[in-house]
Amino acid sequence: MDYSINKSSDNPQDPKNCPFGTYWEITRSLNFWKETKAQDLSLHVEYNGGLGIFGGKVVQGGYGVNHAVLVGPEYFLHTKNFKNTFTLQLLFKYIADDYNMWNIKSNDEWKKQSGNLVPLQFTFVWACQDLFRAEGLSFSGFIDIWGQKQSVYDRKNDVYTDPTKQSFVFISEPQLWYAFGQWFKCPNLCEFSYNFTGKGFMCNPCLGLKWKFL
Repeated sequence: MDYSINKSSDNPQDPKNCPFGTYWEITRSLNFWKETKAQDLSLHVEYNGGLGIFGGKVVQGGYGVNHAVLVGPEYFLHTKNFKNTFTLQLLFKYIADDYNMWNIKSNDEWKKQSGNLVPLQFTFVWACQDLFRAEGLSFSGFIDIWGQKQSVYDRKNDVYTDPTKQSFVFISEPQLWYAFGQWFKCPNLCEFSYNFTGKGFMCNPCLGLKWKFL
């Protein structure tokens, strides 16, 4: 939920002081064969979707994050003590309306464009505890790579890219946590930072707190 925008315009009739952007993911790894030799292989199912708003403190526009359904194999790796875990996923990705993208012609008519050429997503998830043998220091995150036909805003040239051309999307959110609460007998309290990439390369460092319910 995005609470960064506190008003949509100067018009008192317009909504304000409410969440504008939303995004969520529902993901499960299904495994009914844990007692077999294939116990580290699971069936991954996932749903993504949301709504984005842009414009800073005053709304200028928005875009939908279309419904997406992902399914495919997931392989789980870990050290003997499970302090370091790694997950590999190769998923078929169906994006709603991606096979029926629209583009305006010169005569203001609409025409359909062909959809995603490579409907696949590769995901790598990792979690490392006590990094560099430093107790309480952990490093986790994920990497997503997929192909999609879409129009993306190019900040450098101040234009939108051609929505009919295939592009590859790369997203990563590495997180570095340190359980500083362990120094005053509160080991569940941690701090983290992460960065996120969009068009080209973009880094958004953040700080935060979390409480781990064990």
